[in-house]
Amino acid sequence: MWSEEELDFVANQDLLLIKNRIISKLETLFTALEIQLRPKVQEYAWPKGCNTTNGKISRGENYNGLPYMVLDYPRYKNKDAYFLYRLLFFWGQGFQAQLHLKDAELIQKFQSHVPKTLLQQKPLYLNTSISEEWNHQTDSPSTVALQSIAQLQKTELPFIKITKPFPLHAVEEVKEGHINLFLALFKFLEAK
Repeated sequence: MWSEEELDFVANQDLLLIKNRIISKLETLFTALEIQLRPKVQEYAWPKGCNTTNGKISRGENYNGLPYMVLDYPRYKNKDAYFLYRLLFFWGQGFQAQLHLKDAELIQKFQSHVPKTLLQQKPLYLNTSISEEWNHQTDSPSTVALQSIAQLQKTELPFIKITKPFPLHAVEEVKEGHINLFLALFKFLEAK
């Protein structure tokens, strides 16, 4: 039996039409961000196999039961290692800029050359649990506020995941914040 709330929802076409407009605007935002980031990406010497030519936009309907969208750019991924710079959108929660790195050589290089300007991008969060690697909730017990470079350098997990959240109402700040985090993070790579 359907509840009154469910019947009202299914009878209201406007709700899904509005959702579709929002998804379209998100795709436009993610595409524009990729285009804006591309010249900056080309300035660095990326690991072999890293796709710096174009980003990948993925979307789905069921991250904790809600829609989401992800831009991976630049990106490198195989079964054993990955290097993802991401912009994530979670329905009802907001946006996240994120570095997700699982490659022993790159982790060592990053940890020994963490840019001092990184902490200027606060708030930043660091994942601290191998079992929660794909959890993107910054209020999770496995995620802690990143307070110091030493905290990042001491991380012994087989991956590093640094996240900078942006609230839903801060849509206009997302592009600039995502690019600023990119510029702060990737100073550890040698410029071309």
